[in-house]
Amino acid sequence: MTFSTDTDWPLYLRAMFNSCNDLPQDRVPYAAYPALLSYRFGESFIIMPHTPPRDAPPRSDINTLVFLTVIDMLQGGPVFFTEIKDDSWKSSAERRVEADRQFRQWFRSSLLKDCPVPRLRGISILGSSMRVYYGDVATGKITPPYREPPQVIPPGFLEGEWNINILSKEGHRKMRELLNDIATDLLATLDRSAKN
Repeated sequence: MTFSTDTDWPLYLRAMFNSCNDLPQDRVPYAAYPALLSYRFGESFIIMPHTPPRDAPPRSDINTLVFLTVIDMLQGGPVFFTEIKDDSWKSSAERRVEADRQFRQWFRSSLLKDCPVPRLRGISILGSSMRVYYGDVATGKITPPYREPPQVIPPGFLEGEWNINILSKEGHRKMRELLNDIATDLLATLDRSAKN
């Protein structure tokens, strides 16, 4: 089976994530998430680490465990990216606000302007919980819309926004949906280029 036809993650990926449970928290994504993205995207894409945007705060302030960009080899630009932080980010409203702010900053970096298709997709992962974002290349608008936190952030602010476990069947379905959307955009972009 391939990613486009199967209904769950393959056993080797699930076993990889299970074996990572014994690793220190800061090592888990380095071992498992690149393999998951390689399985998801296949041979037509390059999965590569990405450095923080030039205007990002110092690395110690970002606290990203791993950041991966997916580049379409034919179009030569980013079509998807993910930022992975450990599970502790999910349990604090202040950290969820900061994770959301930092992820939006990635969109505003060169990623959005270098995207060869109309929408750049990204997922923010806290532990194994994901939140999907979309950036419109033409307008710069990011979905979901930004929610301004109150001066005193209530404990439940942005709770439940990272609501899909990437390793679940729902997570698999969402990743397949994202891949199909990217493929549709790439084909439409190639078709427009061929007509010009």
